[in-house]
Amino acid sequence: MMVQIENFIIYIQSQMVFQRIFNLNISLYAQILLRTNKRKHITAYDLFRKRIIEEGHLINVTDRKIINLSTNKIWINLSPAEKGVFHNYAIQLRSIIEC
Repeated sequence: MMVQIENFIIYIQSQMVFQRIFNLNISLYAQILLRTNKRKHITAYDLFRKRIIEEGHLINVTDRKIINLSTNKIWINLSPAEKGVFHNYAIQLRSIIEC
């Protein structure tokens, strides 16, 4: 399993994929949350994890343990500015769903 985690991390951190992680359609995600009535407190980490899960699905990585461990390792190594992108997304999303 450690090899699978490392391979997934390498995939996520490749330049093209890593840049794509930072693109999140807040309006679409808000519509999904509102439609499903799942209005929990959304954090930056939640949104980052959502993007990692989506990227995993593109290459058939669906094992929750691999996704969770990979997400944690990548998140820990993000810069404050990179985490800030997801923090801003979370603020935007909360402002939409709390209206």
